[in-house]
Amino acid sequence: MARATSQRLERPEAAEVARWRLERLVESGYDRKTASRLARRADVDLHVAVRLVAKGCPPETAVRILI
Repeated sequence: MARATSQRLERPEAAEVARWRLERLVESGYDRKTASRLARRADVDLHVAVRLVAKGCPPETAVRILI
């Protein structure tokens, strides 16, 4: 049986992913400071964050839900 291995992102890759997440959050309506905070958190589901705002949830309330 093959052993499962976890892949860790190298630092440059992690920074690139965080930048991409930041841009998606800003595009969806979060201010840059809040988006930056959320983008760096691996426990925040990007799709849920974007969907909350798209459905009319104010970004401030969405942040309270997400973290």
